Amino acid sequence: MSPEFLGLVAAYILCSEAAALRQLTADETRQCLGLYQEIKLELVPGLTPEDFAALTPKDRAWVNREGYRAYREWRMANADMVAQSEQEARQLLALR
Repeated sequence: MSPEFLGLVAAYILCSEAAALRQLTADETRQCLGLYQEIKLELVPGLTPEDFAALTPKDRAWVNREGYRAYREWRMANADMVAQSEQEARQLLALR
């Protein structure tokens, strides 16, 4: 995976860990949802955000499910990296 993708995942994990500790603000929630959407789209080959926006609601739902499935598979295949990122996020949040 690209460094950009790993950065998206790390930022999303930080959001997720923050949400486990406290209620996110509306802006934080939008940011986290945007990161999650970017991750899912990265995992659906050949699809840009512009392509996604032009899809029918039915096709967007399919892309969302496919991206979610691919992300879950990626997390399982990279469980050690994900666990380390989660631990680092918790440590960072504890410092705030």
